[in-house]
Amino acid sequence: DTNRSLQASQEQLSVTLNSIGDAVIATDAAACVTLLNPVAENLTGWTNMQARGQPVEEVFHIIGKQSRQRAVMPVIGVLAQRLPGITETGKIFAGVDLTRQALPVTPTVHYNMGGIPCNYHGEVVTKKGKNADHVVPGLFAVGEAACVSVHGANRLGSNSLIDLVVFGRATGKRLAEIIKPSSAHAPLPGGSADMALGRLDRFRHASGGTPTARIRDSMQRAMQQHAAVFRDTALLAEGVTKIDAITASMADVGVQDRSLIWNTDLIETLELDNMLPQAQSTVHGAANRKESRGAHMHEDFPDRDDKKWMKHTLCWVDQGKISIDYRPVHEYTLTDEATYIKPKARVY
Repeated sequence: DTNRSLQASQEQLSVTLNSIGDAVIATDAAACVTLLNPVAENLTGWTNMQARGQPVEEVFHIIGKQSRQRAVMPVIGVLAQRLPGITETGKIFAGVDLTRQALPVTPTVHYNMGGIPCNYHGEVVTKKGKNADHVVPGLFAVGEAACVSVHGANRLGSNSLIDLVVFGRATGKRLAEIIKPSSAHAPLPGGSADMALGRLDRFRHASGGTPTARIRDSMQRAMQQHAAVFRDTALLAEGVTKIDAITASMADVGVQDRSLIWNTDLIETLELDNMLPQAQSTVHGAANRKESRGAHMHEDFPDRDDKKWMKHTLCWVDQGKISIDYRPVHEYTLTDEATYIKPKARVY
């Protein structure tokens, strides 16, 4: 009876393995039987006595070579067939062999909310005196870099379509209206070329003791820790101090490559110099906003506060110093055919 029961359990396990096929990924027999529980509960005693700690191959050898070949698709084959890109990426960037280890996963930014403030023509606007919609002459923004502000704070990735298709088209039409054929370019401000070239040479010849990669890594870690999805007052205050210090450390940046051809060291340094003001604006703006709204989840202020915070945050960055001001939210439409939609709480 015992042999007949064991044989029946082995056949049941074989059938189960055959039905789930390549979903079986286990490192030892115990894990395999645990995965198949409760359908193979009759094998508990067998597992404890004979199989625990043994390699999967040996366990299936006990069950039967024919069943193993029929039932289990090798893990390596599954990964190569179904996840070749992830397998290769994990090996290159994380040093992880997916056939033996789990791939570490870190949450990251999906979509950046906000951006360069502009009107529905794509014209960049700023606050000048009491005018919160002052148009910056000749400067346009379109796509994901722009903030026309039709999404609110609950922005979705698919909303980039309206940024590109609708407002990209509107921007092109506006440019066609204001640019006259064969007209001369307006003269550049005096010294503008020297400013751009001076910045390039300053970083190309930077001889500090801190590599660009080290500063960038510090920025990434600070943003991951202090400007993630869930935030609180203490965490943001510490993040402000950290990101300001990291920005100041750019004074000690060092660039090894002095060439002007394919100089990735220089390009990465220029990119870092562009990213740090963005990081400062993000953390300072988040620390300043005492409410929760959309992707800004402040655990000390869990509710949205339209009375105090129904307004856009504006940030100016000057030599690492942050200034914050606000623009009002337009609570009106541009046509009588549609009414303004008031914000509502996001509920599930």
